[in-house]
Amino acid sequence: MKLYRFSPITSEEELMAALRYVHETCHKLCHDAVGTYLPVAGNIGIFCHDYDEYTYLTSLREKLTYREPNYKAKYYPLKDSIHFEEKDGIPAATYEYLYVRKVDPYRSHVGDVDFFVSAEVHEKYKDGLTAGDFRNGTRLFERPEENLIELWLPQYDVVSFIANAKMQEKVAGKRADIAGVVVREKDGKYLMVQEKRSDVYGKWNLPAGRIDPGESSVDAAVREAREETGYIVKLIDDKPLLQEHITSAGRSFYFYKAAIAGGELKVDPQEVLDVKWCTYDEIYEYHTSGELRADVMYRAITVVEMGADSHFS
Repeated sequence: MKLYRFSPITSEEELMAALRYVHETCHKLCHDAVGTYLPVAGNIGIFCHDYDEYTYLTSLREKLTYREPNYKAKYYPLKDSIHFEEKDGIPAATYEYLYVRKVDPYRSHVGDVDFFVSAEVHEKYKDGLTAGDFRNGTRLFERPEENLIELWLPQYDVVSFIANAKMQEKVAGKRADIAGVVVREKDGKYLMVQEKRSDVYGKWNLPAGRIDPGESSVDAAVREAREETGYIVKLIDDKPLLQEHITSAGRSFYFYKAAIAGGELKVDPQEVLDVKWCTYDEIYEYHTSGELRADVMYRAITVVEMGADSHFS
């Protein structure tokens, strides 16, 4: 392993080459440490090993990023996100935040990437880990307030971390809320999607997703339905049929009753594995067998099935 592989970085082109290496190598590290590729949290870092390099990269970061909103004056939003396509089995990824780490004699790595899993999966990964020695390439990060799992293996000159929130959510100060739709056809079947994301791979869910900054839950619900299923939906009521805050998840959920208004069924392989219409009995089986993404989805569907549209808070 070559020490200080890219340092000193003296141009934007050299920085991009180093970031591509960090992206690819961190994914290899993640796969070797936890047995699978995980989605990225949206931030990528480059580590400086020379004071002149740090001065130059700090000025370059100021050119490439906005000053606000940032996370802890370390992770700055890129003016143009950095996207790397899939290569040799390493998943495509997009990074919205850049971190330039100051010179540290104990960090000889090229850089780092944060990965992201749900709160539930994050707790499972943490089980049995300590902030001391690495166990098969994983340990609890030494600063518990960050709630990170650190990944490191000696054959790689990068480090990585597993978080339970995306960087955008950390910047916003909370985990992004979720909005979705419940679409029930005349034959009594419900529109469902099968998740592709690695930490919930194969689980069934309502068309739903994160509410973007500045976006209403109504707009997010309609957008997510279109992105995940190809259908244009019309909300039957602008008032959620179920609104619920789940403390353990750190977010609120908004579900709206909707009907198909246009478009056509289209499975986007970048978003989901499958889209299909399911009976309530099938959904109940998914729920009891653990194949449903979350209990709150089942509660929203049950409200419609029982004909008891109501508002929960």
